[in-house]
Amino acid sequence: MDKFQSKNAIDKRKEFEVAKDEFADFQGSASELLFLKFSRWIGNHRLKIAIGFGVFFVSMTAVISYLEYRDSQIQKDTATFEEIETKHKRSNATIDVKIQDFESFLANHSSHAMELRVWKELSGLYAEKKDWEKAAEYIEKAGKSIDQPKEVKALYFYLAGNYRDQSGKEKEALENYTVSSSILETSNEIASFKAWAFYQTGRLRFAAGNKQGAKEILEKVLRIEAKGMENLEEVKLLSSYILLKLGKP
Repeated sequence: MDKFQSKNAIDKRKEFEVAKDEFADFQGSASELLFLKFSRWIGNHRLKIAIGFGVFFVSMTAVISYLEYRDSQIQKDTATFEEIETKHKRSNATIDVKIQDFESFLANHSSHAMELRVWKELSGLYAEKKDWEKAAEYIEKAGKSIDQPKEVKALYFYLAGNYRDQSGKEKEALENYTVSSSILETSNEIASFKAWAFYQTGRLRFAAGNKQGAKEILEKVLRIEAKGMENLEEVKLLSSYILLKLGKP
């Protein structure tokens, strides 16, 4: 058995040496030699290469088919959404009819591309009805669905906080305002919006008994500088008033 294994090892070594020396006497250029070696390698591994190309082709076909299907669905959903809007304008539809149509659209369309637009529409409609919780629910979904522009994301969470604030749900409102102010922490744009987000967060922290947290963020309001035509006088005055109350024993 050992002799048989040794013979196989010797045979394999000889095959390797033959393959290694196959181009030993080649007189062409280095690029030509490389091409010959590559061609020989292709010939020796053609089955594996064929399988690899087959897998790649199938994968690419699947990806392209999916992208075409997705684009088709987006186009269909966009057309349907615009048809609904046109119908509402022509029939002077009531808020309840609009809500029913848009919620039905969300339930029956598989594409997610239009969700942000529909959520914003529904939030505005529920706000018109003064159904603050539903208005907050939809605009919060919009806020969670995007990361950029960050000021827009912050605005959606601010609106959700405002709606919940009006419905008396201060805990949930504080959570929304906190997200909004956290996003705006590093923003140097829209100083007025940033100041109001900080103020609302500080006001509800104060109402919840978090005096230190309220003090920290309200002091930030006073450090914000107005830009252009922005007026921060009112929000700074309101922040100062709460800070004065915090300073009382």
